[in-house]
Amino acid sequence: MTRVERAAQIWSTLALAARNRQTLTYDMLGRLTGTPRMGLGQLLEPVQSYCLVQRLPPLTALVVSGRTGLPGLGFIAAQDVPRTQQEVFAFDWLGHGSPSLDALDRALRELPSNETSEGSDDEVDDPGEPAADTRQLFGSINSLRPSGLDNEQIDADLAAEYGNTHEGG
Repeated sequence: MTRVERAAQIWSTLALAARNRQTLTYDMLGRLTGTPRMGLGQLLEPVQSYCLVQRLPPLTALVVSGRTGLPGLGFIAAQDVPRTQQEVFAFDWLGHGSPSLDALDRALRELPSNETSEGSDDEVDDPGEPAADTRQLFGSINSLRPSGLDNEQIDADLAAEYGNTHEGG
């Protein structure tokens, strides 16, 4: 299954979650889609890009850390996550329908939204620099931490996740 095909699968899962007014943890979404949790960021990016390009409430706001209840660092579509989640819940996703694979791919190419666009064939002049389209979104989220990162919390989350083998129920 390609990245965009997985993104379409994730879209349907998130649209149903929105209709049921539910958030999903990364772990839950990984289990529902059969996708490793650590690979979800690049699979969520086409969905986030499509929502940004189409000016839709960002469905990806519903995917949150089990520990913090907030989306991960790749989520750049909104600052006020609780308000944004309410907008996602209120939107008629079933009426909107699922985007085509081509529409997801076009959105990803038009507006890469979390620096993981490995599927693009476009050359990057300086791989150390973020994509120019993404720069316009810098500062659109406030992590409430001066550096934007909490390395101790990230280390604790990783240790907790990798310490849990998910075996035995």
